[in-house]
Amino acid sequence: MRSSCDVPFLDPRVNLAEDAPETATLLRRIGAPETASLLVRGCELFPNGRPSKNYQQRRLQLEKLAPAQLKALDELTEKSIPAERTCTSC
Repeated sequence: MRSSCDVPFLDPRVNLAEDAPETATLLRRIGAPETASLLVRGCELFPNGRPSKNYQQRRLQLEKLAPAQLKALDELTEKSIPAERTCTSC
């Protein structure tokens, strides 16, 4: 079972809304196009193609996602984070 810190879109320390475009560009530049694609595809599941900058609003956005969108987000998360990784902060 993953904690919220293991899920990039839930982790309050990660602001994907603000950093996603630049991060995706940098990931491509360092030779990680698959990871960049996962990031972009995850963001596209949110309204306006980007999660809210505000953590609480981002959680509300997640609550409003359709089951198919949540499943897609889970699948993207599974692809992006090794299963053996566990949060050491929680």
